[in-house]
Amino acid sequence: MKYKTIDELGHFRFEKAIVCELTQMNGYFHGIFDAVTILPENTTNRDLFEMGANDLHFTIEDGKISSFIKEGYRRYDANEVLVEEIPDEDVAPEDYNDILKSLREEEVISFVQEGDDYILSVDTMYHVYCIHITGVHDKEEWDRYINIREN
Repeated sequence: MKYKTIDELGHFRFEKAIVCELTQMNGYFHGIFDAVTILPENTTNRDLFEMGANDLHFTIEDGKISSFIKEGYRRYDANEVLVEEIPDEDVAPEDYNDILKSLREEEVISFVQEGDDYILSVDTMYHVYCIHITGVHDKEEWDRYINIREN
């Protein structure tokens, strides 16, 4: 990969990015994303404006899923009367890999870091999944910048 940053998650915006792949193995949590926004403060961004990247590889060293939640919801009728309430549901560890695979081509809601906790939220047509990953460092790699400015 031509460009590489370490511990710069905050210099990217993953909202509306597309998940290409998510895996957890051999002490790493790894993701590949399309349509990621690279912010001007990123150390490799020589321009003074936001740029884009496809095929961005994101790796969390010593990355381990600490919590995997299928978020619940409330459904209301046309009169705003609660019809149904579904609580959050913990995903069983034995189901992690299957669900990570099912998130391909889905849209990222957010990807943030709070201390050693990385929080990835992904929207599917029917559910939102919130994945908490603990790790010590993050690494981002990609081959080229894409101009996303509107004229």
